[in-house]
Parts: sequence; structure tokens; C-alpha cells
Amino acid sequence: MSSLISSNPSSQEGVCGCSFDTLQIMTDLRNTQTVVDFGVVLDLGYRLYEQGLKVVNCKYCRRSQQSSISTLPVLAKQCLTLFEAACSAYNISRRDRLFDPIAAPLNEPLSEFICIKAKVTLGEVELEGEEAEMLAKMLLNRNLLRLAELLESLKEVLSISLKDDCPPQRTLTLRSCQSSVDTTIHRLAVLVEQIGVESC
Repeated sequence: MSSLISSNPSSQEGVCGCSFDTLQIMTDLRNTQTVVDFGVVLDLGYRLYEQGLKVVNCKYCRRSQQSSISTLPVLAKQCLTLFEAACSAYNISRRDRLFDPIAAPLNEPLSEFICIKAKVTLGEVELEGEEAEMLAKMLLNRNLLRLAELLESLKEVLSISLKDDCPPQRTLTLRSCQSSVDTTIHRLAVLVEQIGVESC
């Protein structure tokens, strides 16, 4: 999987607007209703991908101790929970996760959200039944792969940062972020694999 990290970071040192945009996504995720529309799930997933891309390519975020880098793993985990709810809505089984202690710790609920199906259209044609479910699965798979690609790039940034001479507190924060990213990547892999099985 190709890295999303640019060789020319977008932000100049000391100048960064990433925190505001990331905070907006965090607010929207936290304000998401328990019953959520499929279209909202896709929108939040795409926005996180776009903003995450800006953050991992931001020179200031890579160096600052108070940057959006440390926020991305939390947002990715919340977004993945929405994707899992969407998978349930479209009959994509999560049986693998039920028996996976890494993907689903005993003290963590499978999902706090209930996703409702949205009207699925292809051009001007409204799809129903199996065709609608197949297109929904394709959209979910695309968004999951984007999130996985972003997390791999974030993992690379964290690994590079840990090689620098960091204060002890920042090192602990980076290692915690790295662990969270690894767990979320594992959960993503389970869902991506299951979508492939269900679509065959």
C-alpha cells in the first residue's frame, strides 16, 4: 500500500490550521446521534481521510507536542465504530470480531451506533434489494481502505517521530498512539476481509 506522506509537507513551520479543522471533525463525531444515516457515516469517513492526509503531511504537526497527530487515532477508532454499524445495517457479518480479543475486548461494546440504510442511487436510478446492498458494500470497502491507508501513513509518521530525541512525556504519548493505531488497523483488516467474503 502506497504511503500518503508527501516529500513536501504542506504547512510552513510554526503555521498550522490543522487543529481547528480536526477539532471540527471531532465535534461532529461526538455529536453523531445513536441512530445515524448511512450517508452521514460515509461523509464523516471521507472528511477524516481528507483531514488526516493534511495532518500527516503537515510539518508543524509532525514536530509539535500539541498537534493533531495524537488526535487522529482516537478519531479513526470512533469512525471505525460507525463503519461497523454500517456493516451491520447491510448484513455484513462481524462474527470474526466476536471471537477476536484484540479486535473486541470484553469490556468494549460491539457498537454504540445503529446505522439506518440510505437511499442508494446509481446515476438517476434508485437501486433496491441485492443491488443496493452490493453498492453499499463497495462504498464501505472503499472508505475502509482509505482509512487503512491513512492509518498506515500515520503509523509511519509516529515511527519516525519516535526515532527523534523526544521528551519522555512525548515518547509515551507517541507510543500510546502507535498502539491505538495498530489495534484499529487490525479491526479494519477484519472488516475489509469480511466484506470480501460477503461480496463473493
